[in-house]
Amino acid sequence: MTLDPKKLVSAPLVQPIFDRAKSCLLAASLPEYRQHIEQQQCTVPHKSYPLGKLLSKLLSVFRTQDAGGFEIAHPVSQEQVEETLLQQITKIGGVSYGIETSQDSLLPLHPQTHLKEVVVYNASTTIGLQQVISLPIPNQQSIQELKVHAVLSPEHPKVWIGHTSSGTSEVEKAPVNRDLLYRWLTSDAFDTQRDWFFGDVNFDLTDSVSATLGMDSTIQMLVDWSKELGVQFVFPMVRVRKKRYAHRPFANNQIHKFEAQIAESMVTVLPEQMKVEAVDQDGLVCIREGEIRLLQSNQPATMCTPTETPWKHHNSFSRAVTLDHKPIVLSIDGVPYQFYNFMDFKGDRGIKGTFWYEPNRLREQEQVFVDYLVDLLG
Repeated sequence: MTLDPKKLVSAPLVQPIFDRAKSCLLAASLPEYRQHIEQQQCTVPHKSYPLGKLLSKLLSVFRTQDAGGFEIAHPVSQEQVEETLLQQITKIGGVSYGIETSQDSLLPLHPQTHLKEVVVYNASTTIGLQQVISLPIPNQQSIQELKVHAVLSPEHPKVWIGHTSSGTSEVEKAPVNRDLLYRWLTSDAFDTQRDWFFGDVNFDLTDSVSATLGMDSTIQMLVDWSKELGVQFVFPMVRVRKKRYAHRPFANNQIHKFEAQIAESMVTVLPEQMKVEAVDQDGLVCIREGEIRLLQSNQPATMCTPTETPWKHHNSFSRAVTLDHKPIVLSIDGVPYQFYNFMDFKGDRGIKGTFWYEPNRLREQEQVFVDYLVDLLG
């Protein structure tokens, strides 16, 4: 039998599930790290949750995941990721922005400015307090959020760094995330003639999943918005393949998320008068004045239709994509900029650092835990 991430777990079961997970993980622990596991306490409020969400909340503190819960071809370490990111950012230069970055995942690059999940390297900046806009998910008692920070620097007056609630491949959430971006771009806070936006918007910009979800073309939507709002949308000419471990809560403590996808959700929004050039060798899609331009480094732009884009495909955690999103590397009016989702790679749900467990015993205890959940929840 397998786990149903949507199965509702009642409040009285939260503590027993935590206790059983802790017991299993103690049985799999290496002696020198047993104390770390023993010290973990259940801080999750005792209320009802879907099983997947509950496991995400309960298990992240135990550091059982390898690479964000994704299946990968080769082992990867925090040190390797950091070295690669440093090489990439240093090589291009300019100003680098990042989201999903805790204090633990900051790179040794200076100057740097950091607040909550936003970091800026190679610039003297001020990061404003987080602003949040939200919309309800139809027929559900939950909401989707777009969280944004204003970054002020001498390089550009205001760059908004944003991150929308996950849901790129989920039929209930992706359309709401599209609406959230539109709400933000048409809000009084965002100046379409001056401001920039960079974010992980968590809907597929490439249309690889739109038809599957029964959604209208996202690319055509962006074409229409570019004319209406006087902005340009820029994103990688890449679809990133990523697949999470299924039914394995220790290997993937975010089993409530979509197991596999080939998509891209990183986007930059700029005033239409800005000159954009690709620095990344994979190229960029630039939607401006109702037209789709394909930008390649040191080549003239070419035009295409929404269905003609020659997407490149890369795996996450590969030589081409260091983490789970392709960064946006571009030149804006002759100045290089880089935009990353750092996925908090040294955080609880990032890349495995010091590992507390013996791998074979961890796999055995994971099955013990899964069997317990199946029996408990029927």
